[in-house]
Amino acid sequence: MVDEGCIHGRFQPFHNEHLEYAQAALERCYFLWIGLADHDALESDQSAASSTPLNYRERQFMITRTLVSEGIAPERFSFIPFPLHTPDLLPNFLDPQATCFVTINDERNRQDCDLVRKSGYQVEVLYERPKGISASDIRNLLIAGDDLWQQLVPSSAASYLEEIELAERLRELQEK
Repeated sequence: MVDEGCIHGRFQPFHNEHLEYAQAALERCYFLWIGLADHDALESDQSAASSTPLNYRERQFMITRTLVSEGIAPERFSFIPFPLHTPDLLPNFLDPQATCFVTINDERNRQDCDLVRKSGYQVEVLYERPKGISASDIRNLLIAGDDLWQQLVPSSAASYLEEIELAERLRELQEK
C-alpha cells in the first residue's frame, strides 16, 4: 500500500470500467489523485468538442458523486489536471513520489504509460485486457437516444448526465 496514488483519464463520461479502475487503485493507496486529462493537441477543435463535451468541473462533480455513492469517503481522493501530452508539467500537479496506476487496453495506453514513466513516476499496471466499454460508444448512444448507455455507467453518473442534459449537448455539437 502506497501513501499516494494516481489514476488518469479523460472520463468523457465516467463509465463502469473507469469505476473499476478507480476502485482497484484505491485498494493500493491511502489517497488517490484523479488526473483529468484533456483531448490530444492533434485533434481538431470540432473533433475535440464532440469527444470532450464535459468540462473539468463537470467531470470532477460526476466522479465525486459516483465514488461517494459507492461508499468511498471524499477525503480519500481529490483531482488534479493531468497534462499527459506535456508530461514535463506533471510535477506541478502531482508529487513525483506518487505511484501512477494504469490499465492497458491498447497500444495508446502503452504509449501513455511510457510517457508517465519517462516523467520519472513509478508506474504500476493494474491489469491488461481489451477495452470492454468505450466512452465514444456511450456518447453515440446518447446522441441516438438509446437508453442502453445507462447500463454502461454507474447510476449516479447516469443521473448526473441526465441532469446536465448531455444528450442534447452532444446532439447540438454534432449539428455544428
